[in-house]
Amino acid sequence: MSGPDLAQEALKIGFGWVLGLASPLIWEWQKRRRRVKELKSSVIGELNELRYKMGWVALTVRMNRGNADAEFINWLDPIVQNYVGAETNPELVAGLKTLRELLLRNPGIGQQKRPLVGLGVKEYTLPLLDAHLGEISNFRVKFQSAVLAIKGHLDLFNQTVSYLRKLEDRTFDQSITGVNREAVMKNIDNGFVDLANRAKRIADLAGELDR
Repeated sequence: MSGPDLAQEALKIGFGWVLGLASPLIWEWQKRRRRVKELKSSVIGELNELRYKMGWVALTVRMNRGNADAEFINWLDPIVQNYVGAETNPELVAGLKTLRELLLRNPGIGQQKRPLVGLGVKEYTLPLLDAHLGEISNFRVKFQSAVLAIKGHLDLFNQTVSYLRKLEDRTFDQSITGVNREAVMKNIDNGFVDLANRAKRIADLAGELDR
């Protein structure tokens, strides 16, 4: 076998050896890439669910506090329209449209205050994100930051819910009267203001996620 032939044979052997070493690495890289893509899609799906729920929380609180208007409905409408999930309900879409029309004709409807005590707000969780929080570093930094910001706001939201629940319990205490009772009611009102603003912020952040 001539020199060039030997060189070609050596190259073939060398290439095969390198390919043999690289194949598991390539397969592992592809597997990891698919995993990250699937996880990102699942996290976005979970956060879309949260966005939908936070939108309704914000509206419910604003309606009860008497500061709902057509502009706010315009903000909520695309969230409800674009939502696809377990809680999809065409009647809610139609109801939101009716509410907007009513508020445009008679803004005073959205300014009628209703009792905040007993509104029944609750904590929300992100079980999938929590279970895979250790893998968040696999995402792009921008996506990581957005997801962690949402989680941070949700933690504060849940803390406010817990705080409001304790305040509501105090409204049943007959020994709390006068200025002390007024202070409790004012703290409840302020707490719900924070809750509505926080819910809207969470929905906005979830809507801005880098797909």
